[in-house]
Amino acid sequence: SLETDLKYIKESVERIENRLNDDVTRLSAKIDGVIDDIFEIREVSMRAQESAKSAHKRIDEYLRDHVQGK
Repeated sequence: SLETDLKYIKESVERIENRLNDDVTRLSAKIDGVIDDIFEIREVSMRAQESAKSAHKRIDEYLRDHVQGK
């Protein structure tokens, strides 16, 4: 009886360990995907910021040359 109980406990622990390992693997993959998304968003944000700066500079030049000069 004690041997059967120990065997059951061992098998239960192994099942739990396998499930945890599977969960960790899935979560790691999801985390990697989120990190990739964050880097992509960062790159897009940086490009948008540079574009906005460039547009602001062109608008300032236009206003200086065409509006304020009159």
